[in-house]
Amino acid sequence: MHPRGQNKGIFWITPDAPQSAAFRELGRELQIVCLRAPAHPRDRPPLALQDLAAYYAESVGECSRNDPVTLVGYCIAAVLARETAIALSARGRRVRSLIMVDPPDPAKSRALLTRDPFGYRLFQQARRWSFHLSRMVSPELPSRTSYLQGSIAGVLARRDYGKSKSAYAAARTREAALPDRFSDGYHVAVAAFMNSTPGPYSGSACVIRPTDVPRRSFEYSNLRWLQLITGSIEFVDVPGNSDTMWQEPAVKVLCDVLRARLA
Repeated sequence: MHPRGQNKGIFWITPDAPQSAAFRELGRELQIVCLRAPAHPRDRPPLALQDLAAYYAESVGECSRNDPVTLVGYCIAAVLARETAIALSARGRRVRSLIMVDPPDPAKSRALLTRDPFGYRLFQQARRWSFHLSRMVSPELPSRTSYLQGSIAGVLARRDYGKSKSAYAAARTREAALPDRFSDGYHVAVAAFMNSTPGPYSGSACVIRPTDVPRRSFEYSNLRWLQLITGSIEFVDVPGNSDTMWQEPAVKVLCDVLRARLA
């Protein structure tokens, strides 16, 4: 993106179409290399999380030989960015900054980390219902039907994550291919993360979180990332939810945060 930009060494792991507004907003002074998911034969077992990280680290090495690098990722790509930072550090490359935009909860992996107390989980579930009900009755909501459909889609997606995790584990054990419905890069990365045991990253990171969510939603997730990122870690809040943070007008605030840390 913007190959003539002066600020180089920025690698964005598996960007998606909704992030295009952010690339426009960031401006042409930033040269950003976008890394695609690896092409992997459909008839072979899925790649492990460390395999994916090694692929991205190799790609970074081909594009940038010696310069310090900045790694950016959103959602599951934030996990891949962190693993790539670990792989690059092991190769002696300096990671200037790691920016993780709304990463998933490390509790979904096999790592033994701080867990949510039962009382907190119960209270947070009640908060979640209260939050969504208040949104449904809000006069500012453009479409209650669309909001309800989105909520149902979220529940179904979480159910599919469980299926993806089991299918991935079975494919790795049998050295077989994943079922077709889970063989795209996104589902492979999600399943690989859920079946992995992430180790610590000794560098620093910036974790960006949206604010339009039930209060304290990220409390224990952030604590777990603190266990997995042993250098300094900065948590920054931006307006919107995981989707609207990439849209006008919230994307301007998100890009101000990104630009400050990319500078």
